[in-house]
Amino acid sequence: MTVEQRPHTVMAVVESGPSGDPSPSSFEVLGAARGLATGLGCELAVAFVAQQGAPAVRADAHQYADRACQIAWDNGVEMAGDAMVEAAWLAVQTEGPTAVLFEDGLSARVVAARLAVRMDAELVVGCTLLKVRDGKVQMGRGCLSGKAFAQLEWDAVRPVVITVAPGAFSAPSPSGRDLEIVRLEAPASAPSRVTVIGEVAPAPDAMGVTEADVLVAGGAGVGGAEGFHQLVELARRLGGTVAASRVAVDKGWVQSNRQVGLTGKTVSPRLYLAVGISGAPQHIAGIRSAGKVVAINRDPRAPIFRVADLAVVGDLHEVIPALLERLTAADERTAPGGMES
Repeated sequence: MTVEQRPHTVMAVVESGPSGDPSPSSFEVLGAARGLATGLGCELAVAFVAQQGAPAVRADAHQYADRACQIAWDNGVEMAGDAMVEAAWLAVQTEGPTAVLFEDGLSARVVAARLAVRMDAELVVGCTLLKVRDGKVQMGRGCLSGKAFAQLEWDAVRPVVITVAPGAFSAPSPSGRDLEIVRLEAPASAPSRVTVIGEVAPAPDAMGVTEADVLVAGGAGVGGAEGFHQLVELARRLGGTVAASRVAVDKGWVQSNRQVGLTGKTVSPRLYLAVGISGAPQHIAGIRSAGKVVAINRDPRAPIFRVADLAVVGDLHEVIPALLERLTAADERTAPGGMES
C-alpha cells in the first residue's frame, strides 16, 4: 500500500517516555533527519509516539522540526511493536514522507521493516552515514561484524525507511521557533497475530552488545580470559551481556564482536559497567550515548572516571565477587519464602 508523498519530506519517528521527554539517543535521530532534510532542501516532520495518558512533549523538543505531531497508542495493545507500527503508519499517512528515520535497535528494526512493507519502501538498518551529493543520498553501515563498511545510494525518489545507529550522529541545534504539536489518536489496533506465551532472557553470550540494556565490559585489568567468567555471570544476573575494550580483544580474551569503541561497536545501553578499563579516547567515543556509566578501577587517575556517573576505586577481583554476593543475598530475600527487607 502506498501513500501520497510530499516532495522530499523527511520524517523522524521518536518514542517519548512516560515523562513526555524523548530519550537522549532520540536526539541523534533528529540530528540525522535534520541533516538529511537540509541536504535535500526539504522540510523535517517529527512524530513523537507515546502511551495514552503521557504528558505533552516538553516545550523545546519540537524546536528541531518544521512540523510536529504527537501520537498516543493504546496501552491495552499486547505487543508494543504492533502499536508502534500503527502509530508510525498514521504519521506516514499524515505527512507523506519520502524518508522515515527510527532509532536503531532490535525492536525498532522489526517496526521499520513492517512499516517499509506498508509503504512499499526500501529499508536500511544501522545507518552510520547520510550525505547528500548531486541530489542523491549516500548511505553507509557497518557489516561483517564491523570488519567492512557497506556504501549504498538512494535516488531520493522511492521512499526509504532507515534506522540510525547510536552514536553516529550529533543532536541538532534548536531552531528557536515555537511550533504547535498536533496531537493524534492512533486507531484501535486489530488483535495481534502474535501471542506472548512467556519471556526467556537470552544468555549473555547470545545477546549483541548494541541490543543490550546492560553491558558489563572488561579491559586489560581483568587479567585474562578466566577473569571474564565472573563478568559473564554478573551480566547474566543484571540481565545484560558482556563487552570488552580493544586490548582485551587483541589479547584474544573475548571475541571481536564484543569490542566497544571507535574500532568496534558504538553502544547506548541503559547501564554501562566498565571493569578494569582505563578509558582510552577510542573507547570513550563508543559509550557516549550510554545512560549511566559505572567504572571499577584500582587507579584513581584512570581516564574512565572522567565520564563515569559512579566511580569505584578498588580491585575488581574483590569488588565483583562482593557485588555478586550482594545480588545473591537480594535474590534470596525476594524469593518465595524469603524475607524481603
